[in-house]
Amino acid sequence: MELLFIIITRFLSAACPTAVNFTLTTAGFEEGTVITCGSDGYPTPTYSWVDANGVVTAGNTYTLPAGPFNLTCNATGTLPPPTICTVVDTIAGDATTSKYRQTKILF
Repeated sequence: MELLFIIITRFLSAACPTAVNFTLTTAGFEEGTVITCGSDGYPTPTYSWVDANGVVTAGNTYTLPAGPFNLTCNATGTLPPPTICTVVDTIAGDATTSKYRQTKILF
C-alpha cells in the first residue's frame, strides 16, 4: 500500500505545472510586445490569459496594446481521473515604459 502511494505522488509531481515564466519579444514593454507564458508539466499545460477587465484569451502568447496592463497567465494541467492543477502568475506594467511587477501565486 505504501509503495502505491509513492508512485501516485511522483506522477502528480511530474504532471502538474509548478511555475510560470514570462518571455518578451522586446527588452521592455511597448505596444506590440508579445509576452509568452511558459511552464513545466507533462503533458504540456494549456494556457489562458485574464486581463484587468476579466477578459480571457486562450493560448500562451499575448500581444500588448498601448498603455497600462495587468495580466494573469494560467497554466493548467490535467491528470486522470479528471484532476485539474493550475499555477498562476501575474505581470503588470505600462506598455510605454519599462517598469513592471510580477506576482506568483501557486494553488
